[in-house]
Amino acid sequence: MPFADAVFYFPLDWTFSVRRALRAVRPSIIIILETEIWPNFLREARRWGIPVLFVSGRISDRSFARYQRHFGPFGFFLRPFLRRVLSGVAAFLMQSEKDAARIERLAHPRIAFTSAAT
Repeated sequence: MPFADAVFYFPLDWTFSVRRALRAVRPSIIIILETEIWPNFLREARRWGIPVLFVSGRISDRSFARYQRHFGPFGFFLRPFLRRVLSGVAAFLMQSEKDAARIERLAHPRIAFTSAAT
């Protein structure tokens, strides 16, 4: 790929493997296509001070329905967990206004959102 120095697959989302991957690669920025939420990876990137961007993000009707269904019995844990994990993300560049509204609802109202549709 001539436009990137390197493209990597995510390590397993275990803290030790994430730390090892970050130590080996030492990225200056992390760009995630679509919306792959890997809690340990995002947490470690924040600890290392590496900006994370979600580009072309989307949350499907099915995924959003699952989140909403789980917020019922587990909302007391799941909502703060998602907000904490996503609070270190520098920006969400979502595919549509609908996707931007969904990630805002799941994450945190103070996170900046941009939609490619605007």
